[in-house]
Amino acid sequence: MVYDRIIVDGEKIKRALPAAFDAMFALGDNLALELLSDELDRYNYSGNLASMRKIIETHDEAFWAGSVYHSALKNLDNTRTISESAPAVFQQKPWAMKMLSTRLGFWSQLRHDNMLYIKQSFSGGYVCEYPDGYVEPYPDFYRGLAEMSQKLKTVLEGYLAAVDLSHSASSYDSPERVKTRLLQYLSNVSSACNTLESISQKELKGETLDSDETAFIKNWYREESFNNCVPSTSYSGEYFKMYYSTYTGEVWMNSNQDPFFFNFEPEIADVHTCPESPSFPFKVLSVATGGALPIFAAVENPLGDVVLYTGAVYDYYEFSDGKRYSDEEWESLFESGTVPDKPSWMNDSEGGYITY
Repeated sequence: MVYDRIIVDGEKIKRALPAAFDAMFALGDNLALELLSDELDRYNYSGNLASMRKIIETHDEAFWAGSVYHSALKNLDNTRTISESAPAVFQQKPWAMKMLSTRLGFWSQLRHDNMLYIKQSFSGGYVCEYPDGYVEPYPDFYRGLAEMSQKLKTVLEGYLAAVDLSHSASSYDSPERVKTRLLQYLSNVSSACNTLESISQKELKGETLDSDETAFIKNWYREESFNNCVPSTSYSGEYFKMYYSTYTGEVWMNSNQDPFFFNFEPEIADVHTCPESPSFPFKVLSVATGGALPIFAAVENPLGDVVLYTGAVYDYYEFSDGKRYSDEEWESLFESGTVPDKPSWMNDSEGGYITY
């Protein structure tokens, strides 16, 4: 959908770079089409875009199940629609824009983590516990993540069973220990997502959560315990188990410092390159994430009370210039205060969900 693939009345249209919305629409995001209106009017490639979506729609289940990358993309379908029984806040356009940003952030990290395996396109302060919590109502998405994690675990178990890891089992970073942590991590993700699916289904039905589900939400981030009247903070909530690290499955004990608090690691991926030519300057399209942004949502509960919840949402960036950035260079832009502006569609004045 770039030069020289767009031809109108026999003329090749000089569109140097695609937009991330192209990928989102092709994957099923109708909202992305609305936000592409200026691009479509300028470059007249709606036919190309529709054809790309049609091609993707023809892929069968075997294709989407063929790799973790494809499974992850397909699972985004489960965030594009919302149950009619979901509270009103989830039915409104600002929330739809928020979910589009979530999908873009997820996609940009997916491209980043699979950069070596995916061919790039070319142009020619805390509280002791949560008093309450609400799981975003996308049960099919959580089930998809659980199934994907379990599938990957099964594949890895079969592969690792054929590898002799006994020669260095005493070392903390030995292959045997890494294997154990990796399989535990995948079990953590699968188990947590199964619980999230159950909770979100109950929310949509207006049912009360049981004590285990309530505790799951309250201890999602931080668990507080007391030993002889002395508070002891344990960073062992389900949130931390959703990240793979050398500490996965182990407990962060007796620390007042959140172990991830200073671990700011924004990621960037260059997803398209326009080589220098007589027609175009050299440009690279980059998609990236920053820190988490706060979000507030007023939700009516089954008792008829309106409860204000706060959470986090992807901080998404998309821009083009004549440079490829490493993660370290991208992070340095935050440190120097020179990050590019966020896409305008994220601004609430444009129908988005962020107030600048």
